[in-house]
Amino acid sequence: MSADGHAATELHHPRARIKIAPLPDGRRRITVTATDPALHVQGSPCTTSYPDALIELLLAHKGPGYVCDEIARDEDPLYASVNVDVGVFGFVPPEDFAGRTLLDFGCGSGSSTMILGRRLPDTRIVGIDLEADLIRSLGSAWLAFTDPGATGSGMLGVCLVNPLKDAEKAELALTGLQALANAMMSQAGASGGG
Repeated sequence: MSADGHAATELHHPRARIKIAPLPDGRRRITVTATDPALHVQGSPCTTSYPDALIELLLAHKGPGYVCDEIARDEDPLYASVNVDVGVFGFVPPEDFAGRTLLDFGCGSGSSTMILGRRLPDTRIVGIDLEADLIRSLGSAWLAFTDPGATGSGMLGVCLVNPLKDAEKAELALTGLQALANAMMSQAGASGGG
């Protein structure tokens, strides 16, 4: 039981124990303890504002070794956001993106898309990844974080399947992406945006 009276949660996995303990500020501290000696755990413990449901989805998708690492990519200001600041804004100033659409190609499970969305609130961010499972595995939880109505930043998650593995699905994904791009350009043209 934490100082504020909330009980800790424990998630079960065949290779590790994952304890989620509430903190007084409303965030949670995640501690991953390997029960399999061959499991390497990256970045544990970590602190997060992620809801338990999203932590469970990350556990299911990334496995216990990388739950904290994936959270840190999004929430730790000294992790992936440094790469965005240097790798993107070192070449193009943030104000040049205002009113435009930015493609985050290779967005994985969306941490870079989230960072870009927070850094560029007046820019529509479209995250695309070749590995369909990276976005699909997070399902509605990821979509809730990227829904324009939920964030106010106009982020939208799109997934492009790997054409080398499944050409038919790739064609459907490309057709959907083309329709999305056309709709976004039409909307930008109608509103006078770039």
